[in-house]
Amino acid sequence: MSTNGFSFAKAKAVTANEDKGTTVELVDEAEEPMTWQNGDTIQPMTMTVTGNLGSRFREAERELQKRMLKQRKMEWREQSAFVTAYCVTAWEGFTDDTGKAVPCTLESVLEVFKAAPWLLNQMALAANDHTRFRG
Repeated sequence: MSTNGFSFAKAKAVTANEDKGTTVELVDEAEEPMTWQNGDTIQPMTMTVTGNLGSRFREAERELQKRMLKQRKMEWREQSAFVTAYCVTAWEGFTDDTGKAVPCTLESVLEVFKAAPWLLNQMALAANDHTRFRG
């Protein structure tokens, strides 16, 4: 007879799987695929995000609490954007207006989310879709 109760090993495995992240091919506000030129090939623009059951998400919540104590006020949307941006670990195809690659940093991801809120929505949905992290 098998049981499906709680297991510390299973819980640890869930965290490890969510920490690996998932790569999301991005779409624009009209749900059209976003692409970029990589040499001679056109490739999809992507972001990699960790899951909200992973350790990076909990780390983001702790960091958010520290910032909120310093700033005293942060809107809900800003909080959501911060935690989601903190969980973005990589991206491809993001360039500035001169064509120079933009590094994937917390600050640059927050700028992208502010300019393109549909990308924030895509990453938040991916971070909450735990089927993406099952290994």
